[in-house]
Amino acid sequence: MTGSAKTVRGEVVKVGLAGHVWGIRQADGVIVELLSPPQDLLHEGIRVEVEGDSGDDRVSIGMMGDRIAVASWRRI
Repeated sequence: MTGSAKTVRGEVVKVGLAGHVWGIRQADGVIVELLSPPQDLLHEGIRVEVEGDSGDDRVSIGMMGDRIAVASWRRI
């Protein structure tokens, strides 16, 4: 990972794009796309904190704008 470090908090959501894209809906309503999320994170509706990097060096099929390449996560 070579992007800038970031932390995102919110609710896991599945966005209905082709192939389904997973994200975190933050308190302000903005959804941050999850890049390379582990399977145990992919449970719609759980509240989590995700640490990783901005994913600027990765391609995104979701093209949602903001994104995070997942390094670690925990339930909150």
